[in-house]
Formats: sequence, structure tokens, C-alpha cells
Amino acid sequence: MSIVHSYVEIINIMKSLDDYLSFSAFVIVLSSMSGLFHLNFHLLILSEDGYLHTLVGEIYFSVSVALVILSASATNSAFVTAKEAIFSLPWKIPQYYKEVKMVIWSECARDVSLTLWKVYKIEQSLIFSAIGTLVTYGILLGSLGKR
Repeated sequence: MSIVHSYVEIINIMKSLDDYLSFSAFVIVLSSMSGLFHLNFHLLILSEDGYLHTLVGEIYFSVSVALVILSASATNSAFVTAKEAIFSLPWKIPQYYKEVKMVIWSECARDVSLTLWKVYKIEQSLIFSAIGTLVTYGILLGSLGKR
């Protein structure tokens, strides 16, 4: 049963990470997305020179968002894979089916994931959603400013 205890430790670590770092991850993603929007809007609508500073800012904010989202989504998907492996254990050890199933359901039934401020579960699709949001609001503000 050491594999089940290791899984329970993983659950506790993930819960602790989410409790202490979800707000920080939210602030990092929100501020980086705001920075990306500001830089893109300034580059495309207002500015005609100074591309080097904008490029460095784009790289910085993009890397900040990618680090948070990709690492957290990889952690969430690895946790789901581990959960599927744990819940398939009773069928792999048929002589201890009932005992293993009871232990798993009593200790491993919690669903834990890394989130942004306990509001949004971090997945890889968040990157595409964020890019779409930036483009949409950029087009809206750009068309309002052209009057």
C-alpha cells in the first residue's frame, strides 16, 4: 500500500500548492496579460518606433504566462494520470480487490487541481483563450480609437 500512501502525499502537496500559490499565479497571469495587451496596443496602434523595447517586453510577459500555465497544466494532467492508475489498482490485484478498493475510496477520492485563485482550473487551453481575449479586446479598442 505504499503506492497509495505516496498518492495521498501527492494529494496533500497539490492541495498545499493550490492553497498558497493560486492567488500568486492569478496575479502573475493577470499582470502579464495586461502587460502583453498594453505592449501590443502601444505597438500596433500608437507607436511607430522603438520596437526593441516592445519585443523584450513581449518576450518577458509571454514567458511569464507560459511558465505558469504550462507547468501548472502539466502538473494537473500528471495528477489525473496518477489518479487513473490508482483507481485501476483493485482490478490489477484481484485477490485483494475489496481491501484495496476500500483503501483507495477512503483516502484517494479527493479531486485536487492547481487553479488561478480557486476560480479557474489551469489547463493548456487557457493559453489559446488568453490570446483570443487579447486579440478581441485589441480589435475593439483599436477600432474605437480610429474615429
